[in-house]
Amino acid sequence: MNERFFILPVMLKASAAEEGGARFIYTEASRESTDVQGEIVLSKALEESVDVFMKFGVVDLDHKSMPSVAQKLSIECPDEWIIGQPEDVKFSNGSTFVKARLRTGSSPLAANANIVWESLTKIDPPTRYYASVGGTVLADEMRYDMHTGEKVKVITKTRWNNLALSLNPVHHDLFQTSTTPIGVFAKSVNGIVLKRALEAGHDTDVAELDEAGALRGRSQQELNELLSRAIITGVLGDNPGRRELERYVVKKFKCTHKKAVGAVDQFMFALQSKRKTVVDGFGSSPYLGIM
Repeated sequence: MNERFFILPVMLKASAAEEGGARFIYTEASRESTDVQGEIVLSKALEESVDVFMKFGVVDLDHKSMPSVAQKLSIECPDEWIIGQPEDVKFSNGSTFVKARLRTGSSPLAANANIVWESLTKIDPPTRYYASVGGTVLADEMRYDMHTGEKVKVITKTRWNNLALSLNPVHHDLFQTSTTPIGVFAKSVNGIVLKRALEAGHDTDVAELDEAGALRGRSQQELNELLSRAIITGVLGDNPGRRELERYVVKKFKCTHKKAVGAVDQFMFALQSKRKTVVDGFGSSPYLGIM
């Protein structure tokens, strides 16, 4: 059977990652692309400092446990903003993914961790947290961004000791934080396989998405097949997220963002409803065929 492995992070609701009473979150900490401050943090810089991060690093909210930030904001107890610590770090294709363990307990020092966990697991829709790396810049240089041609600051060496969750991140391209594995972490427990040969719509081409008003007159079944085919053919890049799907629908379907959100919601519902567990080379994974 001709298949391709994909990870669609933070789209399918799954059981929260609690292991033996411990609470875990997964997040994309950084990506080698320019953030809103005009900076790029090299993945290599973080990888070279990963031992420091694993031994001394903390996970907090908006970097408020860092001395410089706490002093600026007149925070009396920076420890109250710490929500956890790193459990594991993985690097893949310029992205840095972190698995972190959240604090538990009734102490005021665990209050913010409890809020984060409940906002991810007890409400619908869950709160959208994004990550931001923090630490000391040890070396940087100016380079030209190959996409924009503009000069950007590139951080080449750092002492990485902080990871913050934020509702207003400086990097808008990252995947949002999840209580279930994302990115390279998902390959072992929650990956997705889409069949190349779809049972229906074999003659439907992705190019049809370019037609103005393509959403009109199409069934959700057809849209699901077209989106599946777009993912399989690599049109959306590697491991696309919900944001990439929505942008693609808006661009190719010539529709409003509201309609795109609805179409993607139905697509993800179809994925969820057609999931069945199989065992592949990565372990137990959902097998998804959009039929």
